[in-house]
Amino acid sequence: MLKLKLEIDERQLRTLLFVFVVANILLLLGTAASNTWGANSNNKIAGFLLAQSDLTRENVIASWYSAMLLLLAAVISFICFLCDGQFTTNWKSRLIKYGWLVFCAIFLLLSLDEMGSFHEMIGDTNLLKTIGFGEGGGWNAFYFLVGLAGLFMITFFIIKFRRNKWSLLFALAGVLLYLSNPFQEVYEIESYRLANMPSSFERATGLLLLEEGSEIFGSLSFVMAFTLYIIYNDRAAQPGIKTPIHLKINTSRKKMFSLGSLLVFFFAFVMMAFFLNHESMLKGDDGIAVNWFPSSVSFLLCFYFLYHFSNRKKGQNQHLLLMAFAALACLAASAYFGSNFYAEPLLRKKLFSVVTIQSVAFGIMLLLEWLLFLNSRQNLSKLFLVVALVLTVLLFFIKPTFFPVAGFALFSAILFATTSETASHTLLPTIKNH
Repeated sequence: MLKLKLEIDERQLRTLLFVFVVANILLLLGTAASNTWGANSNNKIAGFLLAQSDLTRENVIASWYSAMLLLLAAVISFICFLCDGQFTTNWKSRLIKYGWLVFCAIFLLLSLDEMGSFHEMIGDTNLLKTIGFGEGGGWNAFYFLVGLAGLFMITFFIIKFRRNKWSLLFALAGVLLYLSNPFQEVYEIESYRLANMPSSFERATGLLLLEEGSEIFGSLSFVMAFTLYIIYNDRAAQPGIKTPIHLKINTSRKKMFSLGSLLVFFFAFVMMAFFLNHESMLKGDDGIAVNWFPSSVSFLLCFYFLYHFSNRKKGQNQHLLLMAFAALACLAASAYFGSNFYAEPLLRKKLFSVVTIQSVAFGIMLLLEWLLFLNSRQNLSKLFLVVALVLTVLLFFIKPTFFPVAGFALFSAILFATTSETASHTLLPTIKNH
């Protein structure tokens, strides 16, 4: 059996909360700055940099951050499911715990939607038009489904968090912030229709920040609520423990590898469906759904490496440096794909008349893969890393259109290397065989 031990202490939790709150505030300030001065900037580089912090734009750092925050909520929802599986004692608790999988699916869809902008046209799809009602048709059906989802969330949170006031507070705050968004959008649409000159209509900066702030702080509220629930559950089971908080999961390497493989192949199927049919899909905003897949896998790898970096031990300085470098490289790669930087002309220009910024990025990934290869002693792990190396080299030559597919395959290969049964002895140093 494979025994995973997740450790979180209060200092780490406070640090993460501080980092996310600061990031949210900076992005809101950046959004205000971009909408105030970005459109009037004559400098292409300055305009490009301002746009990266604008939450109202697609394919920028801000939209990537928002999507990854939702992905993080999905991951923590799954951890809550595993946590409940250890502490449930009756059939009602065992049944209710599957609600966490519903939340995991909801936040995965919301994360994909944040990068793909499907909500911009979802009310015009044939399915919702068919079941729609009233003057709004499909959009009325969509808002009805949003209301049902909100009702489910509130009911579930009251049942699960009734003994944990902080989790309940954060969770209800998240629901209210999310549910406020449709009303804000309706108000915006009505304001546009009533404007004397719709072509010159501009949203008030304050209302714009309110809408975008509701989304990212709503996501953060869910992340905090779920994390606090994990902490509470562990302390309820072990009252004497204050810090760190432990979550132990007993499973087999075969199950872990099978689950990871199933998830990767499912993502690959969905991504190829988007990639091959993007021309026939209804157009909403300018979001690019296929960018979510390589971005998400590399983001998950970042947290994997970051976790092992934070759980460092004495005498592992070389391993510590590798984990830190891997986490930073994967985070940068996630932002690179999620922000559509591979298609950005400014980043494809030569740097100092020698190389491009993109070629530097690919070089960093090659270095990471080579270091992981050198630190692996298992053949299966090395095979996956060789595949990743070949795919990274191909990025130098293929057209940007195929970058998301190649990037997803690349990071999936690294993920397979870190979760395969034989690779776990070297790339998962804190996992012990029992």
